[in-house]
Amino acid sequence: MRQRRFGSRRLQHVGVGRTPVRCDKMLAPISGHCAYLIKDVSFVDVKRRPGQFRYYLTRWRADNKVADVSRYEYKMTSDSRLFKPAPTFDEPIEMLKACHERIAAQCATLDKLTAYLPEHGSDAQAQQAARNVMRYFDVAGAHHHADEEQDLFPMLVEVGQRQGQAVGELIASLLGEHRSMEAAWTQLRAVLAEIAEGKARLLERASVDDFKRAYAAHIAREERDVLPFAEANLDREQLARLSAVMVARRSATHH
Repeated sequence: MRQRRFGSRRLQHVGVGRTPVRCDKMLAPISGHCAYLIKDVSFVDVKRRPGQFRYYLTRWRADNKVADVSRYEYKMTSDSRLFKPAPTFDEPIEMLKACHERIAAQCATLDKLTAYLPEHGSDAQAQQAARNVMRYFDVAGAHHHADEEQDLFPMLVEVGQRQGQAVGELIASLLGEHRSMEAAWTQLRAVLAEIAEGKARLLERASVDDFKRAYAAHIAREERDVLPFAEANLDREQLARLSAVMVARRSATHH
């Protein structure tokens, strides 16, 4: 049996491959058939429904025979979710936040690639990493900037004007940051393109660090000052319109 640790608890995996859970919180975002033995307790036959989990709590005797089985249904609230569900385009503001997370992940890949290249060179792994980062910023990253610049920001400026709030100055500053980050990306991309072709190139640590810091500060600013304002002030019709154009923008790319 494989053993894993969650905090101070030792888990023995006795079923098919799934992520172990902590029995003290009774949270199990799992589907299918599985069993996890935590001391003398095992979750068996976990069945998932939207917002709810049904599972059987089985207690095992010392001779490994089942002592009793109880059925439990756990109804989840938004605060009790062990794993946050992925947002959809029906939640455009949440989708923008998810894009921020993916941008941060790509910046982390850039950081790792910068450290990897001096020792390993532009080998197959480095080439694939370079292609992945380029693909993201060329397509998804460009879509994200367009979502904000062409759709979200104009809505917020309009709302701010109606409410007498100086949103326009903030948006103008953020647009300037977009242009600066895009210029930095153009320089990084030229190096990544050569790495993707297997050429012996290194990424400059200072350039990568500046790019990461710029995006981190920009994202923090948007999530502090822009997205909460959008959530508080955009009505259902505006959010639906934002959602529709975000979907259309990505659909056009695939045709």
